[in-house]
Amino acid sequence: MGTKHKTPDVLDAMIEHVRYEVMQVLEFRMFGNEWCGLLRDDLQGFAARGLLEAGLIHFRCLIEFLGDQPASDQVMARDYLKDWDWKIGELHQVRALHGRVAHLGTVRCSVAIDGDFSWQRWLMDEAPVVLRGFRDFLVQLRSSSPERYQLFKQPRGGLPAIDLLPLLDSVLANAE
Repeated sequence: MGTKHKTPDVLDAMIEHVRYEVMQVLEFRMFGNEWCGLLRDDLQGFAARGLLEAGLIHFRCLIEFLGDQPASDQVMARDYLKDWDWKIGELHQVRALHGRVAHLGTVRCSVAIDGDFSWQRWLMDEAPVVLRGFRDFLVQLRSSSPERYQLFKQPRGGLPAIDLLPLLDSVLANAE
């Protein structure tokens, strides 16, 4: 499926999936994985790592959505806002995310020299950049395509209506 298959109906149907990724990122940012300490000792590390990796994969999906990759079958912010211009370069450690989570990247070798990589530091520094980027996308979408903006609130009947802007504002206020 290439760009020619990104019809308005397909793009509208994909909003539910974009919203899902954003909600997963927001929930991970709000709840984290520290509560895994409440589990049995033998499950704590396993559960905490699993939640961290899942949260980071959702961040990666959101980064790719906002980013400046060439057109493909991936749905991107540019598909909804033709003049969207968010550069992955705004993130300082995006390579760390890709190479440490989704690939066996050589960036992982730094652990032998520099010690364990701090995902806490990554989340503190980079997550707000990604969330601000998505907030900016929604603000622009609200003015240029109010109908599509409403679809981000409720992509289809049966799903709860969620206004993402106040949630993003709350999470970003707590990040500063």
